[in-house]
Amino acid sequence: MSLQNPQGSEPTPPTGPGTPQRGRSSLLILLAVALVASLAANAALGVKLRHQRTTTGTLEQQIRQLNEQLDLLRSRVGGSGSTDPLGRIAAATATLRALAFTKTVTPELLSPAELSTRVAQMFTHDNSRASLDGTAAVLATYGLLPARYDLYGELKTLQSEQVLGFYDDKTKRMVVGAASARNPTPFIQVVLAHEYTHALADQHFGLGLLNKLQKRHEDDAAAAFLALAEGDATFTMNLYRQEVLTASQQQQVVQEAQSLPASAFDAAPVYLKDVLQFPYVEGLAFVTALHDSGGFDLVDQAYRDPPDSTEQIMHPSRYLDTRDGPTPVTLPDVRRALGRAWTSIETGGVGEFDVLELLERGGGQGLSQSEASTAAAGWDGGEYGGYRSRDGVLVATLTAWDSDSQAREAADAFGRWLSIRYAGGSPFDAGSGRGWRSSAGAGEVVQNGSRLLLLLGPSASDVGKARAAFAGF
Repeated sequence: MSLQNPQGSEPTPPTGPGTPQRGRSSLLILLAVALVASLAANAALGVKLRHQRTTTGTLEQQIRQLNEQLDLLRSRVGGSGSTDPLGRIAAATATLRALAFTKTVTPELLSPAELSTRVAQMFTHDNSRASLDGTAAVLATYGLLPARYDLYGELKTLQSEQVLGFYDDKTKRMVVGAASARNPTPFIQVVLAHEYTHALADQHFGLGLLNKLQKRHEDDAAAAFLALAEGDATFTMNLYRQEVLTASQQQQVVQEAQSLPASAFDAAPVYLKDVLQFPYVEGLAFVTALHDSGGFDLVDQAYRDPPDSTEQIMHPSRYLDTRDGPTPVTLPDVRRALGRAWTSIETGGVGEFDVLELLERGGGQGLSQSEASTAAAGWDGGEYGGYRSRDGVLVATLTAWDSDSQAREAADAFGRWLSIRYAGGSPFDAGSGRGWRSSAGAGEVVQNGSRLLLLLGPSASDVGKARAAFAGF
């Protein structure tokens, strides 16, 4: 749904593995946020290392042995390969990731001004203001973004706020600032390790699936594949930071990350922040679970047989154990039911992550995190459609659930959520469903077996017209 689709280049590391996408929605992230989150997640890696150490000997002996092993590893991976800085980073990354480059990744060195111009050109080429205005209107109807939010302008600003370089899977080049390439600081080394991981994955497994999924409008599967790629790159850059850099260099990484500008991100709506962080934070947790179960062999296998939903990313056992694939959901012709005054804005997939965000963030402050998580956990598939008339925007969301009881639980959650989304309003008769309306609009939720229909629009009358398109509801 909405912003789960990346476009253009990511701000260091690139959004999606450097893959421009169709102009529907966009997923960007600031490196500072992704990197700081990754550094925090390294505490888990530290715990893992402690458990892997032998239980014999004193604590001091164990620490000394571990430091000796790390020194040997730093010497092996930090000094291998080419003598140029980028070559050394690439060689170290390949060693840590347990993959060999099949061909050299040629760097394209740009000045800061050229790099900024390149990123801006990619964004404007791969995104249209009209399309993102439509996406913003849908998200505003959900209550996830403010009304008339300039999504196009904000995403363009976010993407250009912190760009040091990115891997472009179309040109197969590492686009990087010339100064960064000549003398990469510890922070830039970690960034480039992230990007070289994308290059390795592209050479061995191909990253073009992301484009294919989006062209087929398989939004949730695209988000899942993106999380796999970004989680892999984040996991590997964590290894680089921990096993190649010295303790003082690791501290410098933190200091550099904290000094990066982040005013655009800090000012962004909470929902947008959540979306921007998803492939890095949840993707890292997913890849960590794979690595814990079967090392990089299992991570490699995931590229060959990728997760196809954000549900599997958020619950790795639903990928690793009994595979819980999504149920296909198709919307009927809602625009026709609404009438000639209405036009279609966009359609797309709805994943568990989207349901969770809608329940927790929609309307400014939705249900509690525990309530939202419990209700969203039964998700099994979904699709949404946005429609516009002179009176406003209507969004129809049809979801499938694992069972009738879980659909009923979700319907109850959305019923309570409606009174938050349309605060200060009152209930209205929605037949077998629950309706709520206020001066801001109207919405209703209705369950039919393991299916759930959520309709949000300018008025109860408009919502009723849309409901007529759904047989059985």
